[in-house]
Amino acid sequence: MGGLLVKESSIKIDEGEGLITKTVYAGKKWRVWFEATEWFAIAHHATTFEKDDFVRVVGRIDATTLVIEPQ
Repeated sequence: MGGLLVKESSIKIDEGEGLITKTVYAGKKWRVWFEATEWFAIAHHATTFEKDDFVRVVGRIDATTLVIEPQ
């Protein structure tokens, strides 16, 4: 299963630890608790996260979507 493709130039740097709260689309989109707010999140690489997994936030695509990776 491939990851979601996003142009690197559209990503704003944002870093920290997040917590998976829900899978929206298995292997492609999640909900993540980060900086006292729940966000949508995607990963650049095919990966699987489960509810309550900690992840590393590495960027933000827009006002509602983070880019995450395994810790």
